Amino acid sequence: MRSTGGPALETLVRRALERHPTCGVASAVLQISPTAPAALQQIRDLMAPVDDRFECRVALLVALPHPTAARSAHLGDGAGDIATVHAGALVATVAGSLNGAGNHLDPMRFWRHCVTVGLLARLVARDRAADESSSFAAGFLYPIGRLFLDRLCDGQFGDVLERCHGRGFEVNEAEHLVIGVSEAELGAMLALRWGFPAWLVDAIGYPRTPKSVPFQTVSTIGSVFPARLAAAILGIGTEVEEASPVPAHLRWLADPVLLSVGALGGTQWLTAHVDGILASAFLGERGSAG
Repeated sequence: MRSTGGPALETLVRRALERHPTCGVASAVLQISPTAPAALQQIRDLMAPVDDRFECRVALLVALPHPTAARSAHLGDGAGDIATVHAGALVATVAGSLNGAGNHLDPMRFWRHCVTVGLLARLVARDRAADESSSFAAGFLYPIGRLFLDRLCDGQFGDVLERCHGRGFEVNEAEHLVIGVSEAELGAMLALRWGFPAWLVDAIGYPRTPKSVPFQTVSTIGSVFPARLAAAILGIGTEVEEASPVPAHLRWLADPVLLSVGALGGTQWLTAHVDGILASAFLGERGSAG
């Protein structure tokens, strides 16, 4: 993890932690491997005591169409995907802890983008034989610093969006120019203070530019950028992606991800999973998954 923000970064981290000293039980969820034989019971033992809607959330996640022909586990009377339940638990605790109004970012648009990038990063990992649950977590949490820059920096984030226009998807550069801190730096420092595992801190804090991301590696870091590009191309982005569309010379990097989505049922499959995970995370909150 690299950091160049200096005092500005330290100030933002302190202010963010004053509002959110923890991120629910997310760090504990991240310690559970979805491939472990007792994964579902571990998730249940962790979530049920702090979430009286946990079983209802699981029921929504189990109903989602499974992304592969080979099903990894049986939940109740139906076949389900433990990885999706694990992802849903992570989304529920993070979004449940951090959801709220911002200055320039629509919160539900933000969470929809996060879940989409997480799911697409999981597909990239599957194609590259990398760890799928780690890639989902990295994709889901990659812009968490963006959420806090918008909330803590008053109108400055509006200037960031202005500078993003035509800059070729370089939001971190725009944030540095305006605020002095990038979302990657702030997100990584918060992840560290929240007790997230080191691999996730590194993935959130890694510079996300066309020149720095190891696209073709099997690492968790290498799964996120193509997924982010694919989400933006599909029109599932935040105000940042709207301000700075994917440059033409980078679109080919998203092609394998988009092909994987098509093989699973296209945008209908992706939308069903994103909506299902958000509905589970915001169960009972009016208009939350729209």
